[in-house]
Amino acid sequence: MHIFDLNRQSFLPWSIGGRLFLLLCLLASACFGSAAAADVPNEYRVKAAMIYKLSKFIFWPQDDQSLLRICSVGRDVFGSALGALEGKQVRGAAVAVQRPTDIQVAAESCDVIFISDDRMQELDTILRALGGLPVLTIGDSEDFAERGGIVELANQNNRIKIIINQTSAKLSGLKISAPLLDLATVIE
Repeated sequence: MHIFDLNRQSFLPWSIGGRLFLLLCLLASACFGSAAAADVPNEYRVKAAMIYKLSKFIFWPQDDQSLLRICSVGRDVFGSALGALEGKQVRGAAVAVQRPTDIQVAAESCDVIFISDDRMQELDTILRALGGLPVLTIGDSEDFAERGGIVELANQNNRIKIIINQTSAKLSGLKISAPLLDLATVIE
């Protein structure tokens, strides 16, 4: 089990997964620099960077696409940090950021959906609407992965723990690379 400190003061990169995550954080900080506005809490600047970096370790059935659509559903916790991803590349696909209000629109037009905590009471409905579509669902609410979301960015004592529901990923037709699985806590 790997847990990462948001302040990076107590994080020691002992394992391969730890070194991989440290590399991801360094790359994310280089990508965002001062582009992320000060109005966004550090936690969500880090999570926006993690969404981008995690996307590089996910393989969609139609992996030859030219556009990777990252969406946020619910309360906008990212501010400008998610918008800073616009135009970046994931395996040759340009990132486009959207904030659909309707889950059916999101299901039809998004490759990655971050579901904010204010929509957790609707999570079962949202996951049914996605109905096995190849959409990576990410959330940071407690038990997000246990309830069927694919990636949970769990907050534990000012640290982010990655939890992956491998069964949900498989049902969605997504493949998660081994280095990411090694880095995360995997549930079935």
